[in-house]
Amino acid sequence: MAEIDGGRLFAKALKREGVEYVFTLNGGHIYNLYEGCVDEGIKVIDFRHEQVAAHAAEGWAKVTGKPGVAIVTAGPGVTDAVTGIANAFQAPSPMILIGGNAGISDHLRGGLQDFDSATFLKPVTKFSEQVKRVERIPEYVSIAFRHATSGVPGPAYLEIPIDVVGGVTDEENVKYPGSYRTDAKAYGDPEYIKQVVDILHNTERPMILAGSDIWWNDASEELREFVEMIDSPVFLNAMGRGSIPSDHPNLGSLGRRYGLVKSDTVILLGTPIDFRLGYGADSMFPQSPRLIEIMMDGSKIGQNRDIDVGVVGDSKAVLRQIMDELRATGYKSPGKGWVEEVITEDQALKAADEEMLNSTQSPIHPMRVMKELRDVLDEDATVIGDGGDIVTFAARVLNINRPGHWLDPGQFGCL
Repeated sequence: MAEIDGGRLFAKALKREGVEYVFTLNGGHIYNLYEGCVDEGIKVIDFRHEQVAAHAAEGWAKVTGKPGVAIVTAGPGVTDAVTGIANAFQAPSPMILIGGNAGISDHLRGGLQDFDSATFLKPVTKFSEQVKRVERIPEYVSIAFRHATSGVPGPAYLEIPIDVVGGVTDEENVKYPGSYRTDAKAYGDPEYIKQVVDILHNTERPMILAGSDIWWNDASEELREFVEMIDSPVFLNAMGRGSIPSDHPNLGSLGRRYGLVKSDTVILLGTPIDFRLGYGADSMFPQSPRLIEIMMDGSKIGQNRDIDVGVVGDSKAVLRQIMDELRATGYKSPGKGWVEEVITEDQALKAADEEMLNSTQSPIHPMRVMKELRDVLDEDATVIGDGGDIVTFAARVLNINRPGHWLDPGQFGCL
């Protein structure tokens, strides 16, 4: 078979993953990777700063549900991308960062931009390694994608030194991994599903808070069905926004505190008890409602406040289990009175915003800006909310109608 270089091997591996775009800032250590991408029909999107390239890769993941790929040059190219990859680690979002380095053969000889970036990035990635041999590039790419997409998603990093990028091998020495990932879903422990169902049978005022797991697990349909089945108000956060259309009668936005104060059971779906819930303080849960928390990441369950039942698993699978068990046990909802009470309060709070929404002050009030945007945005608009106060105003006013159409800074708070 013919010889093939590291750049082409890399691009072939990306092609097998269905990658359409890579986001980058040009650098000499990684030039062969671009040539390989062009030869394989992968579009190279060039930016003016590596941080932007990393954020773009995470943004691609957030709006498509597929890992985004960023390529940066050695040394400062990698360090410039750290904020983007740290944000993906906190989010969490599946992305792949590729970084260059001086040649392995020149290690510790003072090569240009020689830097142990693989060790440097281990604390903020799920996987971070250096590729040491040309023929193993596709194998390493497959490992990086597997780590980025398995279980709780997150970023993976590959350092590919310049003599590996530009190295050549006979293609018969190359193994292209095939079936190396599974789409199998993580179902909840049946005993814990029964505990959830037992609580719901004895609940009069349920309330649901749903977050990013709903998006990553493609569980929007299951969430809507569950909300309607138990006649619960639902409040969405983070990547969960848009999982239920803005005109759904059970969806609230400003009445969350009212619901938390008066509910007897709160169901947290992909929603950690972090600063956005007052770290679980009693002031947020004054009636001490029963807490059910369902998370992909079991380490987040019970963070900051004791819970009654914690279920680890895929939100789509777990919600389906809960609904099947509710039907099997003859569940009947408490009726629509409670959800109507919460949504009535929600609407009253929205009415109180009318003065700000129609303000004529100069400079313009941020709420007026949001109102004008709300009135002209398409039903399928994707909204990116920057950090600070403006994202709060946007979340308060703008309507998000589809999954994956809302991006905000998340826990890391990138501005």
